[in-house]
Amino acid sequence: MTDPVKTLVLKALETMLAEVTGIGSVRRWEEFPLDPDSLAPAEVPALFIWEDEDRDRKGRLAWNKLNIHLQVYLKLPEDTGYTGFSEAAEDLAAKIQVKLAAPAPLRIAGAVQIEEGEVHKSKVTEFWGQLIMPYQITYAHALGNPFSKII
Repeated sequence: MTDPVKTLVLKALETMLAEVTGIGSVRRWEEFPLDPDSLAPAEVPALFIWEDEDRDRKGRLAWNKLNIHLQVYLKLPEDTGYTGFSEAAEDLAAKIQVKLAAPAPLRIAGAVQIEEGEVHKSKVTEFWGQLIMPYQITYAHALGNPFSKII
């Protein structure tokens, strides 16, 4: 049996984000809050995907909104501090935006719509910065059959 539409969408998202140049690793459903000091150097910048979901019924369709929380942990550069982190985070944010602006793999998986929320950058510790990018991905399936794509 194939995966449910939600799983297909999340796997497509994970694959797309792993293709972004400059991302060291992509992980889904990790413990939260995360201790960035536990990351290996080869894994950074590390992108984590968390999601929650709102479900709605419209006629014979189930419309599901995945609230995706992308969090990228970047090591703060010793020589340029927050400015260097901010510029590196902006570069990664732009690459992620470009990748998700062409959502063909998400559409094939069953996504109907993708919307970006407010992007935030912050210094987490004296060694780590964090880029937060929320997205909302809407997908649909026949009511009562989460394995059925409508498109």
